[in-house]
Amino acid sequence: MNDWNADDTVLKVIDVNDFVRLNFPPRKLWLEPWLSDGSLIMIHAQTGVGKTHLTLNIAHTLATTGEFLGWHASKPVSVLYIDGEMAKDDLQSRLKSIIAGTGKEPGKGKLRILARSTQLN
Repeated sequence: MNDWNADDTVLKVIDVNDFVRLNFPPRKLWLEPWLSDGSLIMIHAQTGVGKTHLTLNIAHTLATTGEFLGWHASKPVSVLYIDGEMAKDDLQSRLKSIIAGTGKEPGKGKLRILARSTQLN
C-alpha cells in the first residue's frame, strides 16, 4: 500500500493484487435486504410522488425496528434525516402520522431531523 499526498490530502493507493487478498468484515444490514452500512442511496422522482413519505418511513423504521414495504429492520440505529425543501409544519405532520400509525415513538436521539425550514426565521 502506498500513500499519495497532494495538498495535505492522503489517499491510500493499493495494488489490485493486494486489494483482492484483503479480508473485509461483512457489512451490517440495517434494512434487509438492501440497505447496509456504508451504502450511498439516492432517491429521485418528480415533486409530489411520495419521496418524503418513503424516506421518512424508512428513517422511522430504522430508528424503531420493524417492517416497512417488506423491508425489515431488526435493530434500532441512530438516523439523521436531512430535508432541504419541505415546510416544517408539513414535515411535522407527516412524522406525527407515521408515529401514530405505527404506534412506535423513536427512542431519544434515535431519529434526528435537520430541516432547511427550521433553519430559517
